[in-house]
Amino acid sequence: SYPLWNGLDSLQGKTIILHPEQGYGDTIQFCRYARVLAQQAEKVYLAVNEPLHRLMLTSVAQWPASQNIEVISAGAKIPAFHYQLPLLCAPRALQSDLASIPDFGTYLYADTESLSRWQHRLGSKHKSRIGIVWSGSEKHSNDTNRSILLSDVVNILQRELDCDVEFHSLQKEIKAVDTAYLAALPIQNHAQDLDSFSDTAALI
Repeated sequence: SYPLWNGLDSLQGKTIILHPEQGYGDTIQFCRYARVLAQQAEKVYLAVNEPLHRLMLTSVAQWPASQNIEVISAGAKIPAFHYQLPLLCAPRALQSDLASIPDFGTYLYADTESLSRWQHRLGSKHKSRIGIVWSGSEKHSNDTNRSILLSDVVNILQRELDCDVEFHSLQKEIKAVDTAYLAALPIQNHAQDLDSFSDTAALI
């Protein structure tokens, strides 16, 4: 019931809300467009799914245009606004091409409390640390084509274990078929300690 911003109407003095429409990774990639829109609009609401909320709050606070952007959790009461835009429609509305994709360098930041907790938990580093993720959510309709089994990479991992490296699982959801393989390998499993993407960012 709210007008979709078409990229042509002026946003001067206006408020626009960017809202998620697909997966977490898409939000992580396309949230950068909130910063672009903040250069045109008086206010940008960036709505994100709850597991991303803390990470986005911390990150946006580091952006130069942070005073014009407010991160809200999807499903929360939304303040008044003039325009809405699905997050993945932002490149089309802003007529992005390969030469104009927003590139601000680092734009995601872990909060200091989480960083400190993980530094304490992991201790001093004696080997190179490699974080691994091998599958997405089983709920995704195309999961069989976008995920692999841990057993498919066991041989590769075992060869690397002969080197001076330390493996850490960044996987939040561990599928039942992968559990036995994970237990048999010297991979540190942090699934129980990853409450949000903010924790994952700090671990990385």
